[in-house]
Order: sequence, then C-alpha cells, then structure tokens
Amino acid sequence: WLVHSWVHVQMASEQEEELETLTSIYGDKITVITQGKEYMVKLESHIPSALQLVLKRQTLDVARQLPPEPKSAQIAHLSPVSLYVRCPPDYPALRHPECHISAPWLDPELAAVASKKLKERFAPGNVVVFEWICYIQEDLVSDLTKLQNSTPNGGGSGPSPPQLFVRSNSQYDDLVACDQQHAYMEFLQSAHTCDVCFKELPGESFCEPCGGCHVVVCKNCLIQSCKVGYKPRPLL
Repeated sequence: WLVHSWVHVQMASEQEEELETLTSIYGDKITVITQGKEYMVKLESHIPSALQLVLKRQTLDVARQLPPEPKSAQIAHLSPVSLYVRCPPDYPALRHPECHISAPWLDPELAAVASKKLKERFAPGNVVVFEWICYIQEDLVSDLTKLQNSTPNGGGSGPSPPQLFVRSNSQYDDLVACDQQHAYMEFLQSAHTCDVCFKELPGESFCEPCGGCHVVVCKNCLIQSCKVGYKPRPLL
C-alpha cells in the first residue's frame, strides 16, 4: 500500500511539473480544467506553403445526374487545433494520457486517426504532451492531407498542391474567412510600398486589400484621389 501510494504521489508530481513547464512555454494557450491532471491546449498548425481547400458537395446535380464539381480555394492559414489532455494516476509510468483533438476543419474520422498517432508516440516512463504539441504544430496537417489524398474518397494519388477536404459549406466559408483574416493581420504587421506615391509605410497606413486585387494604395493617396475626383454640383 505504501509503495502504491508513493508511486501515485510521484506520478502526480511529474504531471504537475510537466504542466508547469508547458504553461511557461505556451502561456494563455493552455486552459487548466483540473490542476496537473486535465487541461486544453489551443495550437496553430503549420500547413504546406500551398494548401488547396476543397469542398466536396454531397448533393447530386439533378440536371446532369452527376456529382457537382467541388469548390476550392488556396489557403495559407487554418483555425486553431484544440488538444484535450487528461492524465491517469499512473501516467507517465505506465499509461499515456487520454487525449482528443478537435478543430472546425477536422472531421471525427480524421480526429480519431490523429489521436491514435499521438498515443503511438508514448513510451512508458516518459512524459509526452510536449511531443504531442510539437507534432500537432509541425506535422498534423501534412499527415492528414496525405491520408485524405491517398484514400478512394480523397483527391486521387499525390495531388499538387496538397488538398484538405471539407464536407459542408459552413466549414468551407469559415476556413476561407479565417484565412483572409490571418492574411490581413499579417498585412497590418508588415511594411508595404504604395503603388501610387511609392512610399514605404506600415500596414495600418493602407486600405484593406480587396480579394484578388494586387494593387496596394495608402489611405492618404486614396483620400487625395477622392478630393480630386469630387466635383460639387451647382446649386439651382
């Protein structure tokens, strides 16, 4: 009994130490549910330089009796992945933590595959959550797109660029909007050269770029253009 109690105390101590280390690295990305035992980590996943988001519609084109053409867009950002972790009393000595991965773009089948990949990385006696986090950040999207594109329901063998499939309009629209928001935030945080006055200015000095338009115009040039183009109508 004493040995059993000591082991549980030792495991609890290691779990607390692991969570403290993770919190020092990831800060407010970690939400603690039960101190040292249960928590959530919100993570950004690295995606390939060119990732094709594909909406696979399930409805039939009645006129032609054929499945409709998939809708697609190239994206560079995805919404965050949430990793749920719950540590059993004998982790890390014997068992891995219970885990679950979720994201708006991740269907249940792929989430189950991803969770299985995490559990396979556990070696008894070693803490593993940091390794899980690194996998989610660096390799998750690449592995899942390879899996999707290698199955009969995917996009065929070895497409270029990699494709990520979603099955609902809301998922597709939310991911496109998320990508556009990330792109705009990156635009604001860097300097650009105005295509009218040729001055290099910080991102917040520019008008928000329109989709598909590559012309970059600062706010001052736009205001001057409006003043020049405005001609008051004579009073009758």
